[in-house]
Amino acid sequence: EELHNLIKEISTPDLLVANAGIGINGSVGKNTPRDIQDATYLMFGGVINLIEHFLPKMKEKDSGRVVIISSIGALIPMPKSSIYAAVKSGIYSYGRSLNEELENTNVSVTVSLPGYVRTNIHKRSGLEHLTKKIPNWMWISADKVVVDTEKASRKGKSHIIPGFLYRITSIFFNLKITKIIWKTLNARK
Repeated sequence: EELHNLIKEISTPDLLVANAGIGINGSVGKNTPRDIQDATYLMFGGVINLIEHFLPKMKEKDSGRVVIISSIGALIPMPKSSIYAAVKSGIYSYGRSLNEELENTNVSVTVSLPGYVRTNIHKRSGLEHLTKKIPNWMWISADKVVVDTEKASRKGKSHIIPGFLYRITSIFFNLKITKIIWKTLNARK
């Protein structure tokens, strides 16, 4: 409720970045209904509510950009992180749909799908072992995500996979060998 009151006080932005992420992991049935509800509200419902509040005003103004931070996990299976992957897939689809809806306006929506970003989300969510297990070359900086995403947003692209390596490897995501490698590297405890 406090957030809704705060949002009402903010004028229409030229750029809205919707980024919400928490690590929720574990085999099916391991997360509590409350954990699932909290995670899906924050990363899905909260993002959508924010955009649904501001986007009509941006449309009315016929100006503005929305950036949604999703995850590469929206495109490739994430065993033991299925809730996270499902939520990020949902906002990816939502953002792409909005971008199509806004096609004949001066408002754009860009969804960013970063891979492993050097932040503290893995430590906070009990996945710190991944910081040692995932090869260094698979990590990208938050700055790189921002630069690539901003560039794509300014061009009005519907989505971007930040980092050259991730963009190239995404072509192979549906190959069995890629799935085996990804699953091995991303094994959750």
